[in-house]
Amino acid sequence: MTSNPIDYKAFSTASEALAVVLATKPRVVAFGEAHARAGATGKSTVERFQEELLPQAAGVRSLIIELVVPNPACTKAEIAPARATGAEIAKGQHAENQNHYLALGNASKRQGITPFPLVPTCEAFAAIGEAAAETPDGGVGRDGGPVRSRPPTTTGGDVAAMLTLVAATAGTRAETLLAADDKGLWMYGGALHNDRLPRAGTEDFSFGPRLDRATGGSYAEVDLVLPDQIEATDVWKRLPWYSMYDARTQSDRAWLYEIAPRRWVLFFPADRPRP
Repeated sequence: MTSNPIDYKAFSTASEALAVVLATKPRVVAFGEAHARAGATGKSTVERFQEELLPQAAGVRSLIIELVVPNPACTKAEIAPARATGAEIAKGQHAENQNHYLALGNASKRQGITPFPLVPTCEAFAAIGEAAAETPDGGVGRDGGPVRSRPPTTTGGDVAAMLTLVAATAGTRAETLLAADDKGLWMYGGALHNDRLPRAGTEDFSFGPRLDRATGGSYAEVDLVLPDQIEATDVWKRLPWYSMYDARTQSDRAWLYEIAPRRWVLFFPADRPRP
């Protein structure tokens, strides 16, 4: 026994596992994923979320999606550094990631849910280009993988500033929606941004604490994991559930780990080949 045991349980499907989270009736459910890497095969996490979990969003009116789009009020010069930095972060990720996020937005519309991409203010966009600090080697990127240092340039900004922009923009949008509607709100994006208890040094990259306070504790962090994503790297090994989950023996079912109050990790069953 450990002083902080992780509760976990197996389910036949991922939707059954999510039902346990939804039974707590959170006002905000923030889903986080490790973005699909280049060369990945099979369905991505966002595709499986769309097919298996989105149908459970009964009564949810809004879905905030981590898809940064230009603000029409901003100049090209203000937006350019963010575009360049976003492209830098996306290196090594699957080429279809953005299309899968767009497909999620379209699917939510068909279900009567309004999708909201992230539209930063012009000041927020400009701050990317003005960022002076570098993100140290070994930092954590949007997909849970390491960020490499890169000094800010005239074409690209700072990775840490971009991660902060995403968290701040999503948090502001969520607070606005919560103030206007007491119905449930779902969010979908990288696993770093939804952390309710972010690790030291990553606080600015997460909207979790902010929305946990805004909802009076009615906030649920749900990280989504595909069995074949897990790697024996330091980034994965430092996750609190790493030593407990074994894809070789557990991937035939869905698993739900509660790693702390209002913090869950949902493991999908192994993907079945496309028909």
